[in-house]
Amino acid sequence: MESISQFVISLTDNDKLYLFNTKNNISVCVDNTLINKMQIDESIKKSYNDFLREKSFFSEENELDKMCEIFRNRDETCLRIIIFAHGDCNFRCKYCYENFSPKSINDKIESICNFIINKASEKHFEEINISWFGGEPLLGYREIIEISERLISFTSAHNIKYTSDITTNGYLLSYSVISELICKAKVNAYQITIDGSRHGHDKQRILKNGMGTYQKIISNLTEIVKSNLRFSIFIRINISKENYDYVSDFLLNDGLIFKSDPRFYLIFRNVGDWGNGDREGDYYVESLETDVSYDLSCKAIELGYKIGDIPLGYSNNYICYAQRANAYAIDTNGNILKCTVALYDEKNKIGSIFRDNNLNRQAEKLWLTKYHPSDKCINCKYWLICKGGSCPNKFLADSHSIEEQCQKNKTRINNMLRLAIKQKCINYFLEADT
Repeated sequence: MESISQFVISLTDNDKLYLFNTKNNISVCVDNTLINKMQIDESIKKSYNDFLREKSFFSEENELDKMCEIFRNRDETCLRIIIFAHGDCNFRCKYCYENFSPKSINDKIESICNFIINKASEKHFEEINISWFGGEPLLGYREIIEISERLISFTSAHNIKYTSDITTNGYLLSYSVISELICKAKVNAYQITIDGSRHGHDKQRILKNGMGTYQKIISNLTEIVKSNLRFSIFIRINISKENYDYVSDFLLNDGLIFKSDPRFYLIFRNVGDWGNGDREGDYYVESLETDVSYDLSCKAIELGYKIGDIPLGYSNNYICYAQRANAYAIDTNGNILKCTVALYDEKNKIGSIFRDNNLNRQAEKLWLTKYHPSDKCINCKYWLICKGGSCPNKFLADSHSIEEQCQKNKTRINNMLRLAIKQKCINYFLEADT
């Protein structure tokens, strides 16, 4: 008798059975009336099983090995590069982990492009993805445009798909800037942080001179909402004790301009401790003791907002970029890194764009996933999503954190599945004929 694959996660909610197939990211809602009818009608049960078989919900021979091979091949088809477009930032957020310097990459444009083009020439990549980071990347706006135009020209000539995204504080993202980024640089995905309503946001996301930043960002986005530009904007809301009470206020008031626009999504995150960066003394915010991101996501869905990380959160596409082969970050000094958080850790530096033999392969291997479960993970139904851990930097720093991270991953995945149900991000709904 056929059995459901170990990589199918099942949940029940409101008399419905939900099946999430992590082999192919297909989800199914099975109504309780259909389940009851299958108990007494063999033909209905057969049709149901035929459907599950067609969608690969049953166990298959060597399915784990086959999935690992798919993951390895996937990493070989995409070259992902994160570029620090500028070393400084116009903000001095009270939870930032970075050290800043007024360093441009203007004198490194040629070397950056050469590194990327040389890497792309080594293999037959189907896609090149460029992510812009900082500092505040829009301080290097002209460099973004120039590098993008060169790379787009290269990928077009070699029939390679080109995609691009940016993480920006949004202060400099005027309508004219985003228009040019989309049209000239193919930057179509944006992550912008708004930490609640004005008072809460301006408590922790401030300019160098200490002034608030909220009104300028909202003004920029209001103009962008009025446009017919094609983009996706993920509004990230970082939550601390200082701004927690202002998040709901944002959802009920200023956030309403984004609710009905299909181009906008929300992402909630607790403020984490990633280091002090340039912060000194009492320049900080207090973290919350418990993770509130799930509850706030539920509230946002109930209010009609779309949550941006649901599809990836329970997909087998999910993996930390640092764990991927053919994924690199380039900082403003020309160092080649794997992680954008452990910026000042020597083990994160695996090469330089200025050296002919760019990469230290032994150093790089420390970060890469082997796409093979450990003995502890071999029977885990979450493994195709988690792949043994979401943050290699934590494991490199502290081997005892693996068990703790495992539990956090399971909680995170289950929360994403629940959010998918709430937001009706389900592929198939199966009901009994009445």
